[in-house]
Amino acid sequence: MNVGRIHFGGDLVFGTLMLVLDDLSKKFDGELLDLTVLDLLASRYELDQTLAPTWNRLLQPDTAYQFLVAVANGYQIKCKSILTHFRTRIEQIVQDHLDPHLQGRSREDLIAILDKCMAEVDDGNLAAEEYHIEVDERALESPYDPDYESEQYYEHQNRLEIDESYAEMSRYNAKIREDATRRRRGDEDAEWVAFWQSARKVASTGPTEHFRIDLYHAHGSDSTPNSWSVFNY
Repeated sequence: MNVGRIHFGGDLVFGTLMLVLDDLSKKFDGELLDLTVLDLLASRYELDQTLAPTWNRLLQPDTAYQFLVAVANGYQIKCKSILTHFRTRIEQIVQDHLDPHLQGRSREDLIAILDKCMAEVDDGNLAAEEYHIEVDERALESPYDPDYESEQYYEHQNRLEIDESYAEMSRYNAKIREDATRRRRGDEDAEWVAFWQSARKVASTGPTEHFRIDLYHAHGSDSTPNSWSVFNY
């Protein structure tokens, strides 16, 4: 294939990228996930340096967080409430990394940011335990919570003292809730770790098979909010 004096051989993808990538990088205003996929494609042909100005412009704390939201949506991961809980801390980690890197940003910076976040997941600033504590504290705001000091609370306490069957049933129900909470925490902890692994893989090698893109929200489509597309990279 020849365009002007440029010879592309038989690779139409390479030829197309050579023609449009520079102009596209200057006008690109998509999301960070879109830029990541474009960068991965360009890197196959050693053209990813063309996107450096785009990374300098688009890689920001808020866009990095939206990248994580897109990954969670794409893989339909259920730990989005934990992600929301830690938004401020995640964006601070991003900012701390970007401050010394005002220029020359790239997909490698996104990967480095994800690595820093992953290092905080087990027992650092992004450990799910803090989220669990907050959820459990909210759950205590019920008539049976001593801090609630409601009429139902005092009635409950009185029945515990005079009605052994009621007390036994209360202990039984408390044990069920405790077991359910332990299972929920374990499931959410495992999913939280898996989420970060998935996010790093997307940044490193792209979305895998069955990654789903919300066409309605991602691109302003006129299709219904339940319209999805399966991504095959």
